[in-house]
Amino acid sequence: MSSLWVKEGDFGISPISSIEEGIDFLAGWPASNRSACFYVASNALEAARAGNIPFEEACSALHAFCQEAGILVDEIPLAKIPET
Repeated sequence: MSSLWVKEGDFGISPISSIEEGIDFLAGWPASNRSACFYVASNALEAARAGNIPFEEACSALHAFCQEAGILVDEIPLAKIPET
C-alpha cells in the first residue's frame, strides 16, 4: 500500500501505510461519527487481512471513507529547505 495521508487535528497529517495501520486508525474513530462508509472500509480492511478480498479493494474503501470524512490529504506540502 502506498501511504494514504490523513489529517490529524488542526495541523497534523499522518500516513496509513498498511492494512494493520488502517484497522488501527478506524478503531480510534469516534463511534458517534461512524457512517455507512466507515463500516464498509472497516469490513473491507478486515476481509483483506483475512485474505478474502484483494488488498486494492480494501485500500479503495479506506480512501473513499477518508474522502467522505474530509480527512484525506491530496497533496503533501513539502517544506522548502533553505540553501546554505
